[in-house]
Amino acid sequence: MLENKKNGQVKEQVFPELQSIYNAKRSINNIINQTPLIHNFSLSEHYKANIYFKREDLQKTRSYKIRGAYHKMSLLNKEQMNNGIVCASAGNHAQGVALSCYELGIKGKIYMPVTTPKQKIKQVKMYGKDKVDVILLGDTLHEAKAAADLGVKIFEQSRVVSISHDDKPTVFTEQGSVKASYVVLCGNAYMENLVPKLASRVLPSNSSVIATAPLSDALVQKLLPGDCAVCDPRTALDYFRLTADKRMLFGGLSNYTGLEPSDLTGTMRTKMLQVFPQLDGISIDYGWSGQMGIGLNRMPQLGRLSNNVFYIQAYSGHGVAPTHIMGRIIAEMISGTAGRFFNGRRV
Repeated sequence: MLENKKNGQVKEQVFPELQSIYNAKRSINNIINQTPLIHNFSLSEHYKANIYFKREDLQKTRSYKIRGAYHKMSLLNKEQMNNGIVCASAGNHAQGVALSCYELGIKGKIYMPVTTPKQKIKQVKMYGKDKVDVILLGDTLHEAKAAADLGVKIFEQSRVVSISHDDKPTVFTEQGSVKASYVVLCGNAYMENLVPKLASRVLPSNSSVIATAPLSDALVQKLLPGDCAVCDPRTALDYFRLTADKRMLFGGLSNYTGLEPSDLTGTMRTKMLQVFPQLDGISIDYGWSGQMGIGLNRMPQLGRLSNNVFYIQAYSGHGVAPTHIMGRIIAEMISGTAGRFFNGRRV
């Protein structure tokens, strides 16, 4: 059953015709595996019924999502195929779309949240090969979808070396330049000395994270029985949570030099064991670092450098929530509706 919705309300219910189902089946025959129904003894016993699992995890992309993605894309006309497709997905749908792009010869842009596990990103790139560009944007699927809907383009490895503050500012990179209606500087601790008076207000600081090997259920219950994300109230705080595959993800501020510790794993393991001595002897599978922008007064900074050049920076390690409201404020400043906040006076 298909629901035609308008303004969030169901306007009408449309049932597909039997012939349409047969047509869809024929269109995907060469791309999918015929997966079996497997009787599940434990659930059947528990619910006093015969319960079967449809083993769609045996598909090439490990889920049923390839069915809908391939069929929908196979219905595109030649002009639509030449224009390419855009989608937003956190994983299984993205893999189905990527494989469909490759099989049908369609160029695709797939937007995924920056929090997407590396394994899923790798799989999407593997299935799509040269037909798919993966764009990581936003903390959630909703943000990635919004970017996809707006046609946002990301240009990586394009270091900005200078900005001209004209009626239409020009951003100069090492390879070329872009003339823009508006520019928002949000490189935070990675802007270096691009704008000296902004650089003088931010201290780049290193934060490191480690992830253990997967933990047993018994150990998980001892460490974080509520399965919650935690940060402590100290200035140089620790933060930790369990991942979906039951690893302990442990991070914290390592130093104010902006340099990664020479022994990242050892430094962070010591910090972790001070909080969770039960993890002594558990191997560390992953470790990485990044730069945070620390403001002199530990307050986020935003404003206007010229009529159409804005900046946001210095979340001081607390950017998950403030970045969203700051983005909204800057958007309202650009659209001329920021009076309820402030006038965005120049630095």
